[in-house]
Amino acid sequence: MAAEAGSSRARQHFERAADLAGQALAFDPNNPHLHMLQARVFREQAVRAFGTSQRQAAREQALDSYQTAATLSPRWPFAWAGIAEMAEPRSEQQLDALSRAMQLGPHEPAVVLIALDVILRPGARATPETRKIVMEFAASNQRKHAFAMVERAMRYGQLFYFCDDLALSFEGERACRIHGWTPLSESNSDDAN
Repeated sequence: MAAEAGSSRARQHFERAADLAGQALAFDPNNPHLHMLQARVFREQAVRAFGTSQRQAAREQALDSYQTAATLSPRWPFAWAGIAEMAEPRSEQQLDALSRAMQLGPHEPAVVLIALDVILRPGARATPETRKIVMEFAASNQRKHAFAMVERAMRYGQLFYFCDDLALSFEGERACRIHGWTPLSESNSDDAN
């Protein structure tokens, strides 16, 4: 019963936030920041929705808002990253948006983490080529974001796959080892002894 009350309260907060973002957009419909705000509200609704139809509707609304933000500000990597996150897995739209986000925001932590979400989350169905591109992108950003990237891989239960797959810098290797990963070469040499 307490969970239902909390869920209802959260739903009311998201509905209120969506209404406020909509009111702000009525005054300034060409503001990409407001479209991003609205997209984030819908994204959170999609993440927290219980029913499949509610989740899908919120996801589509988030995608529409991200697309509008990208149209209004085509060089903004966060809008493209949002499109990649909300688009159908493995769709042309997702791959195009992911590519644009990585090209426009190669050193933006949020872009790096969203790109990792796209390939690591359950049901992502990333192609080997997409996975390779994102892993190379992540590798180029290890120095600044190694621990955040490793924690993201842990969230999806893919720490060992992630760390084995990544050409690790010192920071990346250290972050992986702290969480219990050892390189395959060390694991194999232990087995031989």
